[in-house]
Amino acid sequence: DTVVPMETDPHDPAAAAGQVDGLSTSSPPTAAAVAAAQLPPPFQGLPSSSCCQMVSDLLPQLLLGELAGLKEWTNTLRSAAARTLHTTLVLAGPAATSYLQQLTNALITSMSEEDTSIVTVLAASCRVLGAFVPCNAWLPIIVDALTDTKSGSATKANALVVTSCLIHAAAAAQQQPDQMLLDLLVSVLVTDDIRCSDHLGIQRQLLAVVANLLNWMTAAAAAAAAGQQLYLVLLQLHGTFAARQITAASSQQQQQQQQQENIP
Repeated sequence: DTVVPMETDPHDPAAAAGQVDGLSTSSPPTAAAVAAAQLPPPFQGLPSSSCCQMVSDLLPQLLLGELAGLKEWTNTLRSAAARTLHTTLVLAGPAATSYLQQLTNALITSMSEEDTSIVTVLAASCRVLGAFVPCNAWLPIIVDALTDTKSGSATKANALVVTSCLIHAAAAAQQQPDQMLLDLLVSVLVTDDIRCSDHLGIQRQLLAVVANLLNWMTAAAAAAAAGQQLYLVLLQLHGTFAARQITAASSQQQQQQQQQENIP
């Protein structure tokens, strides 16, 4: 396996200037983006530009081993790979834009991890991508992941986890999404496959995505058709969770009554 950047024309002036699809991949992250990434100790901000440039230059080789490490059998090796990947993404910054497809696929797959400490680190990596990488670069990739007909419910739930982290960080970084891409994402979230899913993981993660998405939207966008659709999804999820609580309470009450009837 190899890790290769998304295709760009080497003769394209935009590519030479460090851009992918018109999005800058060479400009250093803003102060808001650094804050949104929620960098843990020992980070006290970004390292020197020369250090970040070195990691950017070595990114294909670094990611090859790190993404492979997320598939290792032992928790120790997977944990080491997850922590190294997080550090690499912090140092690479916007340069990771060229490798978004492979990174997104790997993060979605790895969210099935049973070790919660590893999942926490993976979520931190998602936040780094959401903060440092232009949102208009990963929005189409997320839409593709959520509409993949080969994905099962668990994979869609994982994709929603990644989506929620990306959106939360992008909002905190004060990124401004393309409205057409935002509308496209909303149109996917309100499809029956996601909005009406009985899968508890999808329901819970959809709630997080919708809440973060509404927080990211401007007041005008939230009041528009796409925003109104998201509010309807919130109401539907509220009803679903309320019904589940009522059912659980009723079942518990029946069990208690049966236990009392069996007492001699």
